[in-house]
Amino acid sequence: MQKLDFEALGREMRSEEAYERTSKTARTLVRGGELTIVLVALKEGARLKEHHSSGPATAVVLEGEIEFICPDKDKTIELISSQSVVFSSAINHSVTARKETLLLVVFGQKDPVNSNG
Repeated sequence: MQKLDFEALGREMRSEEAYERTSKTARTLVRGGELTIVLVALKEGARLKEHHSSGPATAVVLEGEIEFICPDKDKTIELISSQSVVFSSAINHSVTARKETLLLVVFGQKDPVNSNG
């Protein structure tokens, strides 16, 4: 069992040199078995270039606001604090922070059988 304090971790990550230099930073909090949890801090305007995950995932906005962009589906989803998006590994996507953002991303290893993407 492990307790995670996202607010404290976010403050710590935002004080790192990498965050100042690149406008973003990420930290893997849990990795093992069928689950990986990553915390991502983004400055306003920062962008995660187009990519796809290795398995199903959910991205939860803890603080801030993002655009979750899916070019293959010609779709953009705007998310604010306390909202999330669930997606499969088949979904190419990018993320742009519309405000300073703290994003929690939870990855599974295998896509569910009834995944709708």
